[in-house]
Amino acid sequence: MIRLAQAYKVDELTTYLVLIEQHWIGVERENSERVCASVAHQIVTAWSEIDTQPNDK
Repeated sequence: MIRLAQAYKVDELTTYLVLIEQHWIGVERENSERVCASVAHQIVTAWSEIDTQPNDK
């Protein structure tokens, strides 16, 4: 999942989250793809903010 966020692949991360939700957790919702897309977007956005911060080392 982190590699998808690092690669800024929102669509693939969305699919991964939907599959986790439906097959691993066993939850099925009508709006799962929309919710997972929103979460994927938030994850990728957060990663991009972390990735662009200057390195203080």
